[in-house]
Amino acid sequence: MANNDPNAPATKRQTWALFCATKKDYRDAGLTYQQASDMLSELNKDRQPVAKKSTKSLEERLLDYLKDNSERVFKIFMDALGMQSVVQVDTSILPDDGKRYLFFGFGCGFAWLKYDKRSGMAKLVDSAFSKVRWQFQEWFIDKYFSKEVQATMNKLGSPLQAIMAQDIGINQRIIDIVVDFARNECKVKNIYSMSRLD
Repeated sequence: MANNDPNAPATKRQTWALFCATKKDYRDAGLTYQQASDMLSELNKDRQPVAKKSTKSLEERLLDYLKDNSERVFKIFMDALGMQSVVQVDTSILPDDGKRYLFFGFGCGFAWLKYDKRSGMAKLVDSAFSKVRWQFQEWFIDKYFSKEVQATMNKLGSPLQAIMAQDIGINQRIIDIVVDFARNECKVKNIYSMSRLD
């Protein structure tokens, strides 16, 4: 029960709280209720607030992390769009109305996570990525490319979705971000990104 007299001796509860905060015994220090109260108030000012645990699921946290790092994907995406393919189309065999397709990027390939299969958390991150991968892709394309650009790329025969899903450089960058998430946010140690050309 709180003591209303500021000049009364400090309570046992106050001296215990001071001991817990400072590791110094104040029982025989002759503190008044008010002095102890003031000291505790000052000590509480210096306390760092305890970070609240996220209530988001692993999938939501990973999707947020991918979105927060999407500039890294956008940069390599634009690098891929700026590349001229080594593939040459012999247009002499095409009729005048024949379609010609543009080829972009680092080449068609795959990227994936490699980790110790005994790591339960690594498996959870891998599973979470498989659940949010296409959601991130749709968000990414809508964020960085107008509907007009998307339509133009579709007409050229190179939909942005296909480039994002198949380009090895873009896929490698996305997997690198997932690895960063696993290491930094989930404390997974032995996890790496792997890739190969198709």
